[in-house]
Amino acid sequence: MRCIVTTIVLILSSGLAHTQQLPWNPSLRHPYTAPSTFMGIDASIGYSMHSASLPYLDQVYSIPCCTYEQGSGAPFAVSAVIEKWVMPSITVSASLGISSESLAFTTDPITIPRVGKPDLQTRYVFEHRQSWMSFALGSRMRIHASPLTVGFRLSGNVLVGSASQHKEEVVGPEDYFFLTDPPSKEYILPETRLTDVSAVVLRPAFVVTYDMPLTYGYYASPQLRIEQSLGSLSSKHSWSATTISLGLTIYKGL
Repeated sequence: MRCIVTTIVLILSSGLAHTQQLPWNPSLRHPYTAPSTFMGIDASIGYSMHSASLPYLDQVYSIPCCTYEQGSGAPFAVSAVIEKWVMPSITVSASLGISSESLAFTTDPITIPRVGKPDLQTRYVFEHRQSWMSFALGSRMRIHASPLTVGFRLSGNVLVGSASQHKEEVVGPEDYFFLTDPPSKEYILPETRLTDVSAVVLRPAFVVTYDMPLTYGYYASPQLRIEQSLGSLSSKHSWSATTISLGLTIYKGL
């Protein structure tokens, strides 16, 4: 009789522990009921590709000297996440966090002929840093009984800060320097009017996640996210961004 009762307890414990199809292995000494709600911390880093049409306007005469079109950046984000498994293979989640990104646009080199000397080549550079407060809603679904899930996430991003710098850089020749003090291969341009960053931006994302159990009630989720901005990042000009990020979320059952 004792053997039969022991077997039933083991089967029930194992079944409950697989609520999210995660291979937790409780023992008879530690029967465990898997939670369906989890709290977690998520951190991610990525690479962003920017496509825009941002005219650089001289401060005094408002004459466009160039237009920034292609750029790249390095975003970083941290957020708190709450996740609910509504079915053994389907979860819904909400998160609140902050993100920051440093990016740079460059123009093609400009050639300036010089009499009796090698041609001078310079280019314009726009460096920008922006910070956002982000709120996101998402859902993901497990593929069969594997640890792999695919999902969708939509985040709303509110601008909390931005700063930019414009400069001209020497591309060649090697022996040419701007007549600054001290001489330099780059010249910081005076404050200018370029564009206004949008106050609110929506970003849908496709997410692929791999769930790994750690200990009872805890699991880690490495993930790949592909994110695209909706609308323009500028309130005046065309500016879109595509971001590929690698992230890791650590969850604790509630």
